[in-house]
Amino acid sequence: YLLEDEEWKYDVISEVWEGKNVANFVDPDILERLDALEREEERLDAEGFYDDLEGEGEEDEDEETLALREAAEAIEAREAAAHATSQHKKKNKNRRVIPRKLQNRTLGFERGKRLAEDEVDEDMAEGDDPWQDEDGTTMMQDKVGGASSHPFRARKHRF
Repeated sequence: YLLEDEEWKYDVISEVWEGKNVANFVDPDILERLDALEREEERLDAEGFYDDLEGEGEEDEDEETLALREAAEAIEAREAAAHATSQHKKKNKNRRVIPRKLQNRTLGFERGKRLAEDEVDEDMAEGDDPWQDEDGTTMMQDKVGGASSHPFRARKHRF
């Protein structure tokens, strides 16, 4: 590097993290304060400050605290159950039950007319298929492009 002063080559480059200089957040006397805190903790422990806290248990709690604890547990159980049912609904919601190609199928005019007039039973008694057109194609063959008796009708869709 060509710098005015040769000592500048060896300057410490500041460490930058997330656009901020790390040196700005370093506390030089943090170790001293940590030692002071540990000494205070040892002093309190030697004086017996924490001894009376160790003896407290559930038998020392009053009825009000026990009631609050039971109410909190009941609320947590209800929230967990609600979360489980929500997850179950979400899991089943995001999938199609019927393929889109087959979702909006409607009956043809002639088939709908026959069904509306309750001629289905008569057709079945005669041996006719009520779901079949006059040209012999069924509803699925006609809509999806299956076998057809029409000479110019070609198969349009493949699965």
